[in-house]
Amino acid sequence: MPASPDTALLQVLLIRHAITVAQTGGKVLNDDKLAPEGEAAASSLAVPLTAEKWADVKVVYVSPLSRTLETAVRAFAKRCECGLR
Repeated sequence: MPASPDTALLQVLLIRHAITVAQTGGKVLNDDKLAPEGEAAASSLAVPLTAEKWADVKVVYVSPLSRTLETAVRAFAKRCECGLR
């Protein structure tokens, strides 16, 4: 059933962190920074996230790990004034 005009729908977008330095070497570390490939991948998310569908992002929730913060900042920070939480 379609939503009425005065009914707000909540949309949730889940994004996994990009590849880390340790992962490129076949290792897994609890908190690691993004590899250059991961930086590029996270930055490339910014383009589709500017589409009208995601234009009114209210909040971005992210864990405090380096890889997740770096992914979120590269994907959202340049256009989202909502802040990261």
